[in-house]
Amino acid sequence: MDPVIDYSKTMLKDGLTFGTGGNISRRLSPETYLITPSGQAYESLEDKDLVEMEVGGEKKPGQNPSSEYHLHSLIYEKYSQAQAVVHTHSNYINVLAALERPLPTMHYLMASAGPDPIQVAYYASFGTQDLAREACKAFGRNKAVILSHHGLVAYGANLKEAYDLAKTLEFCAFVYVQASALGPVKNLPKEEMERMVLAFQDYGVRKKLD
Repeated sequence: MDPVIDYSKTMLKDGLTFGTGGNISRRLSPETYLITPSGQAYESLEDKDLVEMEVGGEKKPGQNPSSEYHLHSLIYEKYSQAQAVVHTHSNYINVLAALERPLPTMHYLMASAGPDPIQVAYYASFGTQDLAREACKAFGRNKAVILSHHGLVAYGANLKEAYDLAKTLEFCAFVYVQASALGPVKNLPKEEMERMVLAFQDYGVRKKLD
C-alpha cells in the first residue's frame, strides 16, 4: 500500500481531519507527484485511487485529484526541498484560522517548522489557484502555514516529516489556545528559536547515524 494512503488513514485516526477533508501528496520526481483523490473516504482508498499529477500542470480528463491540487502543485514548484505535502483540518489550528491569528513561537517544538511564527495566509476559496498563491506567500522561512478559515498545510523532506510537523503544530495550537485563556502567552526569543532550528537539524542527522 502506498504510504500516502497509510498517512491519510493515520491523519483521520489522529483527529487531524474528519470525513473526507484534508489531503496528502508525495513527490515522485522533480516534475510529478502523487495525491489523494477528491471526496473519497480514506478508509476505502487503494493504490489505484491515487492520482499522478504534473507539477505546474492541470488535471487531465478522467482524473479526480483532490480539489487542492493547485496548492500541492505550487508548493512543489516553489520549494525544491518539499518532497511531501500534508493539508489538515485539525481543531485547534482551525480556532486560530477562524480568528486569523498566527501561531506564535511559544514552544520550542515549533522550530521543527522553522524559526518564525506560523503565519495566516489571506483568505481565498478552497480549491483555487488564489488559495495556492496566498499560501505560498505566507510560508516565509517556515515549512507550514495556516489557511485562513480553513486549516493548515505543511511540507517536509518526506511524508513522515510533513505529517509529524502538522501533528506537532496542532499540539502547539492546543497549548497556545488553552494558555491564552489563562493570561498573556510568553514567546521564546527569536535567538532561541534560531538555535532550536539548528538543534533539530543536528538531532535529525544524529538519529540517522544511530
